[in-house]
Amino acid sequence: MNKKITTLFASPWIGEFGWELMCWSGFLRRLSKQYDRMIVVCRTGHDLLYQDFVDINDIIHYDPKCEETNMWMNEKEPNHFNFHQYYTSNLQNVTVIQNNKYQMLWWLSEKWNARQDFIPFDFQGVGFDVLLIVRDTAKCNTAYRNWPHIHATQFVNRMTEQGLIVACIGKSDSAAHIQGTVDLRDLPLNKLAQVMAASRVIVGPQSGPIHFATLCKLPQVCWQTKPEHASRTKLCWNPFNVPVITMPNNISYWKNRVMWLPSVQVIVDATLKMIKGDYK
Repeated sequence: MNKKITTLFASPWIGEFGWELMCWSGFLRRLSKQYDRMIVVCRTGHDLLYQDFVDINDIIHYDPKCEETNMWMNEKEPNHFNFHQYYTSNLQNVTVIQNNKYQMLWWLSEKWNARQDFIPFDFQGVGFDVLLIVRDTAKCNTAYRNWPHIHATQFVNRMTEQGLIVACIGKSDSAAHIQGTVDLRDLPLNKLAQVMAASRVIVGPQSGPIHFATLCKLPQVCWQTKPEHASRTKLCWNPFNVPVITMPNNISYWKNRVMWLPSVQVIVDATLKMIKGDYK
């Protein structure tokens, strides 16, 4: 008797990038071991997160029209709910998992790592002394978490005075480029991984690229308006124990949607410490 092929179909991930990295792709990697075939729907350019356990022909691209993402949610992007029906209608023994119905509230629990498998994206490439993520977006009313250009520019000036080469990363629609730095925004993830793995430190407010740096084993200097986010970055969402210097403030900043920004000097000192390996 021929064995029936089992298939797991993962509907589109439409939430935040950091949550895709730390609460979805690793979870699917673990689940894939229970099935003969895996089909994953992801944003264009995110293939890197799945191609080690999904056949390239079984990666389907879907780009949300709206990027009002919040954790695993995107309430303004309803088109993904029945996405699987088109692709699975001719398949037998198929299991469908949808991220909007998947309970992710275990991300702070002790079982977080036990439910996922992570791989490092520690490729060889050409790196920089400092990578910057200059967050610049008002999505979901979170502009208070941005890095003001004048403050970031002052930081860059201090770095270049030290003879350090700085580059800006991120998406051009949500991250700024600072004059005097190399503009690496909009790099595909596979190219960005090569840059991150070969660089010395990434600096910026906590965001998706900071979490991606963790999987590329790139040390980080970052700040947070919510203390919980700091512990998540340093401990919970750090499967390879990458060095991280966090700068959280009290919960009132997050509750009142008020910007928390360390001084330029504090960020400079932390960055130089990280580069020298003196981060403890």
